[in-house]
Amino acid sequence: MHVGTAGEVDDGWARNIPPQAVHMGAACWPGPLTLVRTRGPRSGDHAIGGQTTFGLRVPSHPTAHELLLAFGAVVAAPCADRFGRASPTAVELVLDELGTSLDSRRNVVLAGVDSHVGVESTIMDCTGASPMTAHWPQPFMTPMSCRPCPKLTWAQLLAHDRRTARRSRVRRRGRLSVVTLTRSAAAVAAGYLLGTVPAADLAGRLVGVSVRTAGTGNPGAINASVLLGKRWGTAVAGVDMAKGCAAGLLGRQVGPATAYATATAAVVGHVFPVWSRFQGGKGVATSYGAVVGVFPAYAVPDLLVAGAAARLTKDPRRANDISSAAWTGAALLWWARRLPNLWGPTPTVALPLHAAATSALISWRFRQPERVSGGMRLGDPA
Repeated sequence: MHVGTAGEVDDGWARNIPPQAVHMGAACWPGPLTLVRTRGPRSGDHAIGGQTTFGLRVPSHPTAHELLLAFGAVVAAPCADRFGRASPTAVELVLDELGTSLDSRRNVVLAGVDSHVGVESTIMDCTGASPMTAHWPQPFMTPMSCRPCPKLTWAQLLAHDRRTARRSRVRRRGRLSVVTLTRSAAAVAAGYLLGTVPAADLAGRLVGVSVRTAGTGNPGAINASVLLGKRWGTAVAGVDMAKGCAAGLLGRQVGPATAYATATAAVVGHVFPVWSRFQGGKGVATSYGAVVGVFPAYAVPDLLVAGAAARLTKDPRRANDISSAAWTGAALLWWARRLPNLWGPTPTVALPLHAAATSALISWRFRQPERVSGGMRLGDPA
């Protein structure tokens, strides 16, 4: 729970407040110190989740402190980050972290100056006879940073020595890192599997024509359009784009870097599907779907550049090279300038890496010989 001053919490919110807790609050608040106290009769389950204790702090951030002082009561609020993620220090990072879960009709993000510290506060357990250190994340709240308080002895305050606290911190960070890496790996694997969905092959089976043995032999939207008809070709393109977009959105649930990695995995899955002996399509439609999911700010320009390049060059390979170069350049620009990305994740260095990797893969695929020679091509008479 958050308050503007320590005096706003009386015995109705907390029970059996030890004098050490009062002294610590007077010495270190406002500041990065959380005191764990025993709940009182006014502490409802809706605020503390049915627990018997709760954490109390007076934040030092000027915007948050001013809001709490104006409100004049207790505010129950968690951190603005998901489990296993670093605490955000700017409003843009909060929106990137929770934007997909916020309802614009009910939720408000209060913008203020950036926080200079992005780690958890020091946590002191004040439910027993003597305070005990429960969590000591970094030396941002140290004995020297609190105002002198003669009634408080730091021998009591630091009942657990720093070596024990440091080992606890390392173990906790290790667990969070394992959780994040596991979720990222699972998302990337799921993105690859999404990319392997054989849309053109499935459409060909429904019609009774194999897209791998006729036309160019490429299991993609253009070959499907030539062999099966424009409606089937459009459907195949839609499914292929949906694969890339869904993979990017799935990865964003973990974080921006994972979103770009998962989108890249979807393109890799389309080009090298495990179910078809790693013989897949060129990945253009899947790559564009990934752009819609993770780089939506460039979705329309990407279409315009690709269309103009196709008309000017009359060569699919050269048109792809031009549009890929423009896409990679745009990704570098958005990352370097931190430009807005609509509903996509915050541009990080993973964005230009994603663009460069998928561009190189698609360019390589365009330069491979066609799997069927002499077959019907786009533009040939029926």
